[in-house]
Amino acid sequence: MAVCAFASGLLSPPNNWDSMTYKLPRIHYWMQHRSLMVFPAHVTRLIELNPGAGFTLLHFELLSGTYKFFYLGQWIAAVAATLASSLIARGLGGNRQTQLFAGALIWSIPMAVLQASSTQDDLTAAAWILVFIAFTFKLLKDKSNPSLGWSFLTGTALGIGLTTKGTVDFFAFPFCLWIGFEALFHFRRRWIPCLAIISICTLALAVPFLVRNNSVFGNPYGGPQRIMITNQRWGLDVLLANTARNIGVNFATSNRRHNSKVFRKTVDVLAPFGITINMEEATFP
Repeated sequence: MAVCAFASGLLSPPNNWDSMTYKLPRIHYWMQHRSLMVFPAHVTRLIELNPGAGFTLLHFELLSGTYKFFYLGQWIAAVAATLASSLIARGLGGNRQTQLFAGALIWSIPMAVLQASSTQDDLTAAAWILVFIAFTFKLLKDKSNPSLGWSFLTGTALGIGLTTKGTVDFFAFPFCLWIGFEALFHFRRRWIPCLAIISICTLALAVPFLVRNNSVFGNPYGGPQRIMITNQRWGLDVLLANTARNIGVNFATSNRRHNSKVFRKTVDVLAPFGITINMEEATFP
């Protein structure tokens, strides 16, 4: 699957909607103006969404002089996710066979395979989350004497991940708590510089973009277009609706009859709770 994704990316230019509307145009603006500063944009996603993955693509084009290698950003992320998953499996006590299975599992996910040849940033963000978790396992291997080196790598991975996509903080938060609890329960003086290094690396990478967004939009997470795609309210019904719909999407195929069955089943699952599948508070217009 990795070879197929590599060949697909090499033979096919970027062509998905997000890439054409904001992910790639802003890269060429940065190149043209030789600046990463905010610029006038009708589509505010060009300047309000996390630019971390875009920086990688920017370097690919600057170094190669062509857009043809843009896909390598996501493809390399898929490989990194594969290796990180294997390390996480080992951290959980798995043997070599378990590690191989964990790595192969990445390439069994349809969205991962599709994005491995694209210029999206979801796979890149997922890879940084997995790398952060893998480094966390390494850091906590010796809780009484944590490594300054692993602290640096853990904080750097988290910081780059937060710069890549805004949803990384949600998935990384439990592991940040884990590090904090382990530091508290196995407290040694050694933990003080380690926690300081993790914090400094994370904040140094993630905060500048949030500060810039706040100065431009009055909100560190972006302007009206970004707010428009978030849930209008939080609640158990919203959680159930989004969970059911996201699960249903993963069962879709090119067969319309099958897709209709999946759709009706999703409607049936939500109906007993009085939830409509297209509830306005949790549906992008």
